[in-house]
Amino acid sequence: IGAGPIGLWGIRTAKAFLRHSPHINSPCEVLLVEPFDLGDGSDLGNHTLYNLPEGRCRIRVEQNPVQSVEDLKRLLEPGDQPWNLIDIDAQGWEKKMLC
Repeated sequence: IGAGPIGLWGIRTAKAFLRHSPHINSPCEVLLVEPFDLGDGSDLGNHTLYNLPEGRCRIRVEQNPVQSVEDLKRLLEPGDQPWNLIDIDAQGWEKKMLC
């Protein structure tokens, strides 16, 4: 949450996961939440292509703001697997999202 225009920490995490995963075909899904700074998505697309093998990870982008724990739960529920890491960089809104 608070991914910025290139999903910096999400893409870094996916890259580290792919490098250290014991199974070459382990599912890789990245959920980026960025309601303000995503732009047209071209910077994110270029950054993803530069850093991850094409088609290896599913990148999902949510542009609606997360304002409550209910919003966060809604985003995290559709996955087939539990999430391994959640990074929230919301400039002081973290507590409001989680409580």
